[in-house]
Amino acid sequence: MSESDHNVLESEADPREEPSVEAAIAESDQHPDHQSHGSIETSGTEESPDELIEAESLRVELDDVERALARLDDGTYATCEVCGTALEDSELSVSPQLRTCAQHRS
Repeated sequence: MSESDHNVLESEADPREEPSVEAAIAESDQHPDHQSHGSIETSGTEESPDELIEAESLRVELDDVERALARLDDGTYATCEVCGTALEDSELSVSPQLRTCAQHRS
């Protein structure tokens, strides 16, 4: 794992690039009327379907980046989770949270 790969992942999780992601999650978690509805969390106020979809999408993206950072720490980053084949640098530069090789992607 190269230093540049690590920097790419860190920039993906950099709150300066996506300040609304962490702020929205933190605000949602601290709201007194916070309710859980399946995998989508909402406050007592009604959010539009588009807002709920965007919030869930951002949570999934954040989870993917955190998972990639964990793989970086345990030395398995840049390898396919299924077969262990090295992932292409060109693919990782576009999608640093990539977890599987082209053969095992659905």
